[in-house]
Amino acid sequence: MTDDDVRSIFRNISDIARLSSRFVERLETVANRRINEGGSDEDNVGNLFLDIIPHLEPLYKTYLSTHPAARSRLRQFSKSPANQNYTSVIQSHLLPGTPHLASFLEKPKQRIPEYCRLLHSIIDTSSVSHRDLMALAQARDQMNRLAGELRNARIFFPFPLSLKIPSIPTRTHGPASTEAGNLAQLENRLRQYVIFLDILAWHVKDLEVATRLSVESLQEWSITFSAVLGLGPSQSAPYLPAYVAFTSLLSSLLVLCTTVESDLQISLIPLNKLKAMTERPKQLLDEMHTLETRILSSPFAKILHYLDFSKDRRHHIDLRSKLLVELPLLLNAMDRAIGLVIRIAIQGILKFLERVRDKWMSFFNSMVEGDERYGGTQESWSTAWEDGRQMLMAWEEATYRGSRPNGTFALDGLRRVCRQRRQGCHPRMVRCTVTDRPAGLWHQDFKSVVHFPPARDRPLGCTNHEEEQDCMTEWPGLRTEKQNYRP
Repeated sequence: MTDDDVRSIFRNISDIARLSSRFVERLETVANRRINEGGSDEDNVGNLFLDIIPHLEPLYKTYLSTHPAARSRLRQFSKSPANQNYTSVIQSHLLPGTPHLASFLEKPKQRIPEYCRLLHSIIDTSSVSHRDLMALAQARDQMNRLAGELRNARIFFPFPLSLKIPSIPTRTHGPASTEAGNLAQLENRLRQYVIFLDILAWHVKDLEVATRLSVESLQEWSITFSAVLGLGPSQSAPYLPAYVAFTSLLSSLLVLCTTVESDLQISLIPLNKLKAMTERPKQLLDEMHTLETRILSSPFAKILHYLDFSKDRRHHIDLRSKLLVELPLLLNAMDRAIGLVIRIAIQGILKFLERVRDKWMSFFNSMVEGDERYGGTQESWSTAWEDGRQMLMAWEEATYRGSRPNGTFALDGLRRVCRQRRQGCHPRMVRCTVTDRPAGLWHQDFKSVVHFPPARDRPLGCTNHEEEQDCMTEWPGLRTEKQNYRP
């Protein structure tokens, strides 16, 4: 085929193809923006048609006005024996049922009527209040005008413009759509498994961090509180068995936290392997979607690339069939594996909590003497904290007799809490707000969990009636009598 034949037969079809490609790109951009971001008033289909119609008119007039001469030149080209051999070689590489070149050359003649029908369908299915309706109506009128001008120029279309083509119902229960739906469900399950594995690993890691932080916070509190009482690791500090037992307990809990972290990390190794097993199916699914997009967006008129198009379609069918067979097996195996990993992790956590409970029980049992129900812990607690109580009472007496520097108002309230904590019989937990006295000098409140022993009618630690009234006002939990005491 000579250059003159190419110019006579195909004319300006390359310009039409470039314009159509730009139009499709703008449609995709507007559609994506409307779906993802909501779009703006300028992002509508009607405005796109209004922008492209002035460019369509000269191109299609040039192409359609020379169409009879192009068909005549193509018939002359096909009658030559050499050209017939060339045409037969080209057609041998095409799939059965592929239209001939003459059929492809008729496509631009059908494009303007197709635009008219599409605009009519969009307007019929749009609501009256849609913001794009006015622009669509203007685009429909201008497209009908362009079609009328081409018809008046004796460029006849293969069907009348006023013909209403009925819509073809979409097949929803065929084998192809059923396979696609099943594969979409399997893909959704696979991606949900991947997300679940990540979330499970994050929660287990958060549990490890929270457990260690809770024990470390308790240890920091014990060190700070012991410093307030004058206890600590220094050689001059008095030796208290209860304090040593408590610090030893916290140290053993930190060792347990390290152990449970290593055990949970070992239990999470199968999760990493399961997540690695999903990488290959995800790659195959992504490849299948890429092929599907390429097949749907490939221009049918590009004959030179039609052979590659057929290879993509065959590869797409093979991938879909393979995934439909192998994905159910993988997902069923992941169901059982994930359940086993979760059970292993739960058993490790329960074992850790049981060991923590045993250590706390051992600590509390070491502080018990006699019958616990009837205040048998009084002797052990009083003996354990007697030295600290005597030292704190001497400190309080010196503080109240002398001048109190700035900042000691908060310490006064804390010392009173400590005094109530160290004395009494059966301990019980009361949450209260401790406010320093006198009012107005210290405005910051702090909350603490303290042991209030209901041993006497008068609150413990109150030396006179005034302090008793303040304690009753600030700590209602102290108002308990012996006859109302229930352990």
